Amino acid sequence: MHDMVATASKIEVLNPTASDYGEANSPIAPRLETLEGKVIGLLWNGKPLADVALKTVGAIIKERYPTADLRFFPGTIRFTKELLAQATEECDAVITCCADCGACSSWLIHDSITLERRGIPSVTIASKGFEHDCEATAAAFGMPSVRYVVVPRVYNALTAQQAADQSRPVVDDIVRMLTVNDVEAATVLAEAEADHFTFSGGDTIEALDAFLHKYPPEVYRNDVACYALALGTLNNFGPDENSDKDEHEETPPAGSGQ
Repeated sequence: MHDMVATASKIEVLNPTASDYGEANSPIAPRLETLEGKVIGLLWNGKPLADVALKTVGAIIKERYPTADLRFFPGTIRFTKELLAQATEECDAVITCCADCGACSSWLIHDSITLERRGIPSVTIASKGFEHDCEATAAAFGMPSVRYVVVPRVYNALTAQQAADQSRPVVDDIVRMLTVNDVEAATVLAEAEADHFTFSGGDTIEALDAFLHKYPPEVYRNDVACYALALGTLNNFGPDENSDKDEHEETPPAGSGQ
């Protein structure tokens, strides 16, 4: 019987996020003294149950500020130029929702920055697990202090009642971020991430486990990189370092990364 010896392995993953988009950093728009008598836009990007979240938040704000005018704007990922122009013309402040996937998170932050540069205070409602998408986009487009709040779960995994319930606790933060200039009121942004990451282990499985610990499938469930890495590792234990990489390409299932 031959002894089995585990060979130490490591997985290197490139970070695809941009650290700069060629724009100097800009401050956020001046905040409002109060929401009383103001027009507050609720911009929906069409994601499931984000409309429920916005209307729940809007109803609470209306209760607290009876003279506030809450206006609901249905949109898409990304918001059209026409919708952004309408919001700029009509609104004193804007709340957007929801950031619960890579693309929609990036576009909402991008569009919020557009509004902020036009002088419209904004806050985005994001789901836990997509903070880095928000932060990377904010940094790349030159407004790292753009504001967002975080709810525990992605909305498309909830019922309408659950969507409303998880939105109520962030109303205080949304109001504060629209009406307070104090930098501490904004979400604290993480330091810029490295351009690549290395995950090590006693063998390939342990290295993969380290990767999945940082990027758990239940959070990044549609991530193509996670799928490809996991499938390639578990099926093949990784390609031989001397082999042609093209021989080990995998095609992710339909819907991944959408």
